[in-house]
Amino acid sequence: MLLIETTQRKLAHKERAIAEAEATVLRTKGKVNPAIARRKLERVQAKALPGIAKLWDAVVAGLEGVREIEVVEEDGDWVSQVEAQVAKAKAER
Repeated sequence: MLLIETTQRKLAHKERAIAEAEATVLRTKGKVNPAIARRKLERVQAKALPGIAKLWDAVVAGLEGVREIEVVEEDGDWVSQVEAQVAKAKAER
């Protein structure tokens, strides 16, 4: 999950950088084309978001594999904890 968080932070950083660049253009030129900024954001997101979704899918698959381990299946508390983690990972996706 650390990789996912790092990737999400990098994406947020790129989005902020684009917004700051557009603010600079606005200050220097006095106008900015919002469509250009939107296209830049869409390109960055189109590259990053599918990868992040695949990472979350891998997390969910791993947790579902843990749920099928015999020791976990025998302990109701572990099953509940693993199911809670699966639900959280699916919600984050």
